[in-house]
Amino acid sequence: MRVLEVITGGEAGGAQRHVAELTRFLADHGIMVTVAHGGGHWIDALVDGYATIVTIPELTREIDLGSDSRAARALGRLMRQGYDVVHAHSSKAGILARWVGARVGVPVVYTAHGLVFQDPTWPGWRRRLFHQLEQWAARRSAAIITMTPADYAWAVARVGNRRAHFIPNGVPAPSSDNARYLSNPPRVGFLGRLSPEKGLDVLLEAARMRPEWHWRIAGDGPLRDTVEKGAASLPHVRWAGWQENPASFLETIDLLVHPSWKEGAPYTVLDAMALGVVPVVTRVGAQPAMVEPIDPALVVEPGRPKELVTAMEYGLAHYEPLSRAARRVVQKNFNAEDGWNRTLTVLRQAAQR
Repeated sequence: MRVLEVITGGEAGGAQRHVAELTRFLADHGIMVTVAHGGGHWIDALVDGYATIVTIPELTREIDLGSDSRAARALGRLMRQGYDVVHAHSSKAGILARWVGARVGVPVVYTAHGLVFQDPTWPGWRRRLFHQLEQWAARRSAAIITMTPADYAWAVARVGNRRAHFIPNGVPAPSSDNARYLSNPPRVGFLGRLSPEKGLDVLLEAARMRPEWHWRIAGDGPLRDTVEKGAASLPHVRWAGWQENPASFLETIDLLVHPSWKEGAPYTVLDAMALGVVPVVTRVGAQPAMVEPIDPALVVEPGRPKELVTAMEYGLAHYEPLSRAARRVVQKNFNAEDGWNRTLTVLRQAAQR
């Protein structure tokens, strides 16, 4: 079977990690894979030796009729090279790939890494536009894979439960459920893209409430200057910069805080849980499904720094049992191997239709 994986950008990110890990899994199972993206060398390094890599510079996140038309023509030329199924990721690549796939007669499976029109930090017109585009593209999908319960319900309402699938992200299962030891003073961390939907203003406000804790913020993105200035004004907060090895950063903290306004199924939360780091998250995307099985008290509504701090205090007060529970939840519910096998089944079924 020949599979074409398409994603908008090749820079570091959760969706790109998903594509890279899936590509390696497919290649190890005898599948011929091509990865096409709009640019960025991060994903190239991860799939080198496992897949053919194609860069389509016109495939960008922003809406531009000229670039989008050229990207569609490039995808059309690529799809006509004998692929059995196309697997598209992220909204822009997903919409274009399903449009082109319908025209050239190649089945397209779409994985939604958090439907973007649900992002409250976007302007209303942009959310409405992408909602309409996603509804239009859904009807042209051989299957839709979702990672959050809300996205799954949305997909079922459009394509039915035979073509909609709920397959959340997964990570390698931890070898034990031993608890971590809590530091004194506690070490609190954030790791992710420094962008508006991540709730970084809420994080800094929470940090102001607990100057006796050690806070570390890691990542990069458009709000880097804001975070650097915020950290500089708070002596107990340190900006740790971009992390090439996220696991090493996670090993240095006791609590991972994700105060996001919008999420899909963030790998960072699962990576932390697998290490026994206790997560405190907001009720968006797949985060409640990930963290509530540990303890519902670790999940709060977005935009509420006082509630966030209260949840963190709870996590510290019950640290060892919560640390063990976090590892058990990953072992039971978020094993990467299970998710890849289910995805491969969806791709094979789509190719046979």
